[in-house]
Amino acid sequence: MAIVEDLWFNTPDSNTLCRGGGNGPAHPSQLYAIKKYVKDFWEILDYGSGSGTTLEAIEKWDPDNNHMFAYLGLDIIPKNVEWCREHFPGKHFEINKTLHKIDQPDQSFDVVYSRHVVDHMKSFEEAMDEHKRVSKD
Repeated sequence: MAIVEDLWFNTPDSNTLCRGGGNGPAHPSQLYAIKKYVKDFWEILDYGSGSGTTLEAIEKWDPDNNHMFAYLGLDIIPKNVEWCREHFPGKHFEINKTLHKIDQPDQSFDVVYSRHVVDHMKSFEEAMDEHKRVSKD
């Protein structure tokens, strides 16, 4: 299998905030797989959290916080992380050093959610290997 470099994201634009934009807001229906397997408490990694639209969808789906969750948003664009920290107090956002490696330990999360990230990685197989590595099941 040939590995194709993604020239679009080799040098992330740290001045780009992807609020709305081409990705648009996440809709709660996009979280169907998470809802299907949700536990009373779950740990979620939002890999490529951008401007927090997935977190907003989770909160719309569970407005009364009936399903407690720990959330970590990772993004490679520092401006996105800064914006999210300001607009989502109490939730955790960190800068991921590279697109191709998730900066988290093995088997750390119940749910690993990525939206508009996998298509920018070197290969689909590499992306899935990383997602599986940091997920518990």
